[in-house]
Formats: sequence, C-alpha cells, structure tokens
Amino acid sequence: MTMFHVGFWVQPAEVDRTLDFYADLLGYEPVSRNPRKSGGERIFLRNAAMQYLEVLVSDDAQQLTHFPQHPKERVVGVTHLCFETPDLDAARATAEKLGAEIIMQAPGDGSFGTSEVGEHRILFVQAPAGITVELFEFKERIHPGLKG
Repeated sequence: MTMFHVGFWVQPAEVDRTLDFYADLLGYEPVSRNPRKSGGERIFLRNAAMQYLEVLVSDDAQQLTHFPQHPKERVVGVTHLCFETPDLDAARATAEKLGAEIIMQAPGDGSFGTSEVGEHRILFVQAPAGITVELFEFKERIHPGLKG
C-alpha cells in the first residue's frame, strides 16, 4: 500500500493563505476544487512527485486557540508533516516571506547533524491552519535508510 493523501480542515478565511503557503513553499498546486455535499469545499493539491494534500474547507471547522508545536510540545496523534527540500536556506526565506512562524531549526547553528537517516538539517515552521511542517535537507541525497 501507499499513502494517497493527507487531509486537513481550514476555515474559508484561511483558504488563500493555505494555498499560497503550500504552492510557494512546497510546490503543491490545486488539481481539483469542488463543493462538498455537506457544505464547504474540497481542494486537492498535487506536487511534481504526484503527492496529494486534501484541503477541506468549512465554516464550521473549529479554530483552536492553541496549536501544539512539534517538536516543542508532545501530543498524541499526528504531530507534523515532513517534506524534503534541496535547499533549507531558500525554503526558510520563502516560509518567512509567507509569514510562517519559525518554530525551531536543528542543529541550531545551521550545520548538518547526524541521525539514523544520515546527515541532515531540519526546520520546523507553523503552516496555516496550525499544522507544523518540518522541512528536511539531506547533506547528500542517498537516503541510507533507517539504522539501528
């Protein structure tokens, strides 16, 4: 099996900001936009790698007053979406231009750290609708797999 898409709710006032964020930062473009029978709409976004995001829009989507920010806060459930980028510095500049809150960069000095997936550096940003997005840059594009 493969994952088809990840879906999330947004309020109508956040649609344009959400679409801009995922297009400008991550290369996702709308491929369909349709009304939902129960109200609101469903927008499917797709990137060049044929990966999909589903944006569900509704007036009754509840806005939380606080979004747990992974990795600072630990909550049960989906904590973040992770996207690989070839240039973390350029991605950070785009995220800042889009007004995304920078949550954390690791290592903090901008260098590359090492984990079970190889040498990499990461940046966590708060996307529209309260979703934490992790941007992940490998030092070398080899995907060695998980170790240990």
